Amino acid sequence: MVGNPPWIRQEMFSEDKAALKRYRVYHGVADLYTYFIELGNTFMKDRGHFGFITPNKFVRANYGAPLRKFLIEQVKLERLVNFGDLPVFQEATTYPMIMLTSKQPADESHVKYTLLKQLHPDNIVDDIKNAESLVPPSTLTEEHWHLNGTNIQTIVEKMKTASIPLGQLINGKIFYGIKTGLNEAFVIDRRTRDKLIADDPRSAEIIKPFLVGEDIKRYRVKYKNRHLIFTKRGIDLNNYKAIAQHLLQFKAELEPKPADWDDKLQGEWQGRKQGTYQWYEIQDTIAYYSEFEKPKIIFPDIAKGCTFAFDIEGMYSTNTTYFMPIDVSQKYLVPLLNSTLVDFFYRTISALIRGDYLRFFIQYVIQIPIRRIDFTTSSEVRSKLAKEGITLYDIGNKEDLLAFVEVRLANQPEQIDVIYDLLVYLAEQMIDFNKQSQQAVEDFAFDLKAELSDSQLQKISRLWTPLGAPKEGDKEAERRRTEAQQVLGSLAEEQLDLRDDIGKLNEEQWQWLLRGRLSGGYKLSNLIKAYRTYQPSIAAIDNRITTTAKVIDEIVYRLYGLTPEEIALVDMHTSSSRSARPEHLA
Repeated sequence: MVGNPPWIRQEMFSEDKAALKRYRVYHGVADLYTYFIELGNTFMKDRGHFGFITPNKFVRANYGAPLRKFLIEQVKLERLVNFGDLPVFQEATTYPMIMLTSKQPADESHVKYTLLKQLHPDNIVDDIKNAESLVPPSTLTEEHWHLNGTNIQTIVEKMKTASIPLGQLINGKIFYGIKTGLNEAFVIDRRTRDKLIADDPRSAEIIKPFLVGEDIKRYRVKYKNRHLIFTKRGIDLNNYKAIAQHLLQFKAELEPKPADWDDKLQGEWQGRKQGTYQWYEIQDTIAYYSEFEKPKIIFPDIAKGCTFAFDIEGMYSTNTTYFMPIDVSQKYLVPLLNSTLVDFFYRTISALIRGDYLRFFIQYVIQIPIRRIDFTTSSEVRSKLAKEGITLYDIGNKEDLLAFVEVRLANQPEQIDVIYDLLVYLAEQMIDFNKQSQQAVEDFAFDLKAELSDSQLQKISRLWTPLGAPKEGDKEAERRRTEAQQVLGSLAEEQLDLRDDIGKLNEEQWQWLLRGRLSGGYKLSNLIKAYRTYQPSIAAIDNRITTTAKVIDEIVYRLYGLTPEEIALVDMHTSSSRSARPEHLA
């Protein structure tokens, strides 16, 4: 039996839910294709073969649990081919997967699994076989399918054995950012903020610094002078005259939808969704708003890799972010969560979306294994050893530092609390380096403002976008591509942004990129002078960030007990997808 079932979301057949409850794969929010999978496998003759192409979301989604249980208990699951975000269907991004089963009792046979990275229709059979891995049935459960192959799963289990889940460590305290219901009204720039405070100083009480997902980088936030008018539930707007006047211009769009409003009879409601809030209040309750004011780790909902920043400035953030309040003593979590090994683990539990981006849903983030730390070393010995490790890092003696880490972990009892102290220090170093880099880049940008117009600055904010493959016979495109490769080298394949990548560029590359982005109206010698003033220090700081990140990775590998072969496997599986600067999906 071969098929392509209806890809219809559950919202489209909500009236039929009662009839679907008799199916073993039933879940209140399961999409229609899940029921076709059960029907196909049920009515198939004994030892018959079944093949469907469906969305891959059932592998990890909560609604897929009954279907996963059905596939591992009621039939023999033989092969899965995951196309990820490849364009199998040109008209839509669908994340398809082929599943092959046979109607016979499940056994201990390994399931053949392939994750395709490229689509070659003429060679798809060979591509599937060449990328094939064997997944032991013990890793396929109702709760979760670990489609990683035996070697990868061994690393995952090793990480879990020595750890506790992040969610347990922080008592489940991961919160959503704020959904205002109308950002146009509540999210303001620096100029508007200053005017509101000038008109009424009390405005400052409820205007908060505000972040969006793309502002979150590893270890730091890239604050862009956004502000939030935080009119929480129950606020007396009469106390804030200037803000009341500002919000009044958006009143029609801010009004909550009345409970008795009928879109069919009265037309589509032009305001916000139905709720118990006042027109001038933030749409969501945000009962936990005080948590924003505490030290916290904040991360975007979509990113190319693990991207966790530490904030002590009381930043508020939008619903494209999540955050976890932490005690300052838990700062060691920041380098752990940003490490290559944790990034590797996270890729085994969270599905990729188009462009190799990851979704950072709470249900996945809480599963990250955090190495258990027992504080058993005496304070005197611990302080002495921590200073020794920090000194080895400060003088750049990486080899002896890693040997030091191995000795501490091999000691009986384990002196892991010393490694904790070392990670806290490295976290502080990375946070400080990133602040230094950001300040140096801001100083550089400030000098550029004296030489360039706003439109010119906007143009060079994106210095380079990789060129696609030239069409056959397009000699000009071939020439541009060849020239870019000659000047930029490997950087020609990267997106280059002024603020993030100036440290990578030599002077020739800087001049070439400027000429490509700006048509005239500037003095090149002054832009070169600004480059020479700031770029060396930015490059030096960036180099320290890269070097320290590598040291952290090596320490974390040892913290979780990985062998050299396992480390090589992790590096192989993360090197192509993890860059030094993962980009948030804007």
